[in-house]
Amino acid sequence: MASVQDVFNESNTTDTKPVKERNIEALINIAKLCHRPDRTYPEVVFLLGTPGVGKSAMVNTIVKALCGKYYSKAVTGKGHASTKTLTLQSFVQCGIKEYEMEPMEKDILKKGLSKLPTIIDAAGKGDVDSEDLKEILRVSFGGFVSPGTSIQFLEDLQTKHGIGSLEDLLECSDENKVTKVVFVISCKQSFPEKLVECLHSVLQEYDDRSGKLKYPVDVFIVITKYDLVKDQSLYEAYSKEDECITEECFEEFETKVANHFSIEGAKENNCIRWVSYVDGHGSDNPHIDNIALGFVEKMMQPRRGHDYGRPSKEAAANMPVVPMNKILKLKAKKKMAEMSREVDWKCGFICALVVVLLAVFYKLLTKGI
Repeated sequence: MASVQDVFNESNTTDTKPVKERNIEALINIAKLCHRPDRTYPEVVFLLGTPGVGKSAMVNTIVKALCGKYYSKAVTGKGHASTKTLTLQSFVQCGIKEYEMEPMEKDILKKGLSKLPTIIDAAGKGDVDSEDLKEILRVSFGGFVSPGTSIQFLEDLQTKHGIGSLEDLLECSDENKVTKVVFVISCKQSFPEKLVECLHSVLQEYDDRSGKLKYPVDVFIVITKYDLVKDQSLYEAYSKEDECITEECFEEFETKVANHFSIEGAKENNCIRWVSYVDGHGSDNPHIDNIALGFVEKMMQPRRGHDYGRPSKEAAANMPVVPMNKILKLKAKKKMAEMSREVDWKCGFICALVVVLLAVFYKLLTKGI
């Protein structure tokens, strides 16, 4: 593998030279972001999408771009059939090891390797919006699921103790809290409205005491299979069996997705056109590497308007928290009102019943006279 200087010294006639230079700059920026002073723990990036959209291929492409060599770390499937079983694959340090890296990439990233993001590939569920999936998203986003946790273990807990019990049964860790949610969708598949609604409903939940969102994450959309767009030859990663689409069709789909997520104004930053390395196609393409490195760079940026570092005592003291005694008083007042309504309803029912019985009794008495 060529050194950093060797790449910069390549002939100016090489078409890919500017892209390779940008890739080196991206690697250097990623190395700098590994030492971001406002971040206590590495980012945790949660990939969500229906089967077959290319989440696992995304992970393998990220590994290739960071290592300089392709490894099939995430298990990829054909995506032709949905399954009802959810799986969670965690890739600490984006799934890469120092000994797997090529010399140039190792030289740039080795000091910050442990600060690379953890990527969680949530695969299996189709286009669904269910309470059990919502709870698994809640505990995942909230830091209750450590890397390597079996999804079957979580589902068994739900079956045994009921939906809504996981937060009481699991330990929360700041290190495991999700900081970026990436919804992955293929331009060749229909829009999964139910799954999007499931995600939206969880991310809109807020804490009753502080009024702040429970899961303060940045949301990104990755639209895969951009290499299927006609009249572009930068990627050449698609299979000949795949049907190409026009740039206009892709842009229409992209706009539709952005509208569903209400990010149309931030489409350039939050909506990413993606091309993956696929087994047997495009073994080394700097343009594909550029997409993957740009993605990792985005995932390591601070959340806009949010400090990931632990708040100071002064900042924590100034947080708008509703005192617990007020919450208890309000709950007691609400309970008394509910009891009062229940008593009123019962009294009304008893009075009506007494009136009816008296009327019947009176009628029987008068009939016998």
